[in-house]
Amino acid sequence: MTQKTGIFLISLFFSASLWAIDLRSGDVLLISLQCRICQVIEAEEDSLYSHMGLVNIEKRGAMVYEAWGQVKATPLKDFLGLARKDRAVRVIRLFKADELNSNKMKTLFETEYDGLQYDNAFLWQNKDEQGKEKQYCSEFVYKFLKRFIPLEMTTKKMHFKKNREMWERFFKGNIPDGKEGISPEDFNQSPDFYLVDDFNPHAKN
Repeated sequence: MTQKTGIFLISLFFSASLWAIDLRSGDVLLISLQCRICQVIEAEEDSLYSHMGLVNIEKRGAMVYEAWGQVKATPLKDFLGLARKDRAVRVIRLFKADELNSNKMKTLFETEYDGLQYDNAFLWQNKDEQGKEKQYCSEFVYKFLKRFIPLEMTTKKMHFKKNREMWERFFKGNIPDGKEGISPEDFNQSPDFYLVDDFNPHAKN
C-alpha cells in the first residue's frame, strides 16, 4: 500500500473464477444490478451500468463506499457479488488519483457520509427528517470526490422519457423531470477518468 492512495493487487478465487486486478483508492467500479428499476435506469441512459461505488484500500482490505440501501462501506467481494453474472464490471480511475489519500478518504467517509439514507427520489438536495442529506449512488460518489478533487464533469438535467409508465409508478407520479442529477454513465463518459479494466468476477475460466 502506498502512503498516498493505497494500492491493492487482487488475485483471488471468486465464485469459481480467478481474476487479478490492480485496484487503487479512488477507483470507481461501475456495475449492472439485477433489478427491474436498474434495467430501466440503464435503458434511460443507454448504459450498461446502473450502480457504482468508490474503492478505498484500508487496513482491513479493499472496501467499496456506496449508496445502496444506505450509504455504507462494503467489502469488495460483497460489492462484486451484487453484479449481474452476464455483465462485466468496469474499473475507471481518476487522472488525478495521486491527489487522493486513503486515510483522509476513510476519515471523511466515517464522519460525514456513513449511514446516510439512500435517496430513491433521486433529488440533488434531499434531506431526511433529521435534516441529514439523502444520497443515491452516483450523487454520493460525485459529491465525495469533489471534496478532494475539482472535477470537470458536471451535473445535468435528468430525463425520464423511456419506460414512462414504470417511472410513474416508481416515483408515484412525482417524476423529477429536469431536476439536477448525475448517473453512473456520466462517470463512464467523464473526461476526469480513464479505463483501467473490464472484468467479470463471476466468469468461469
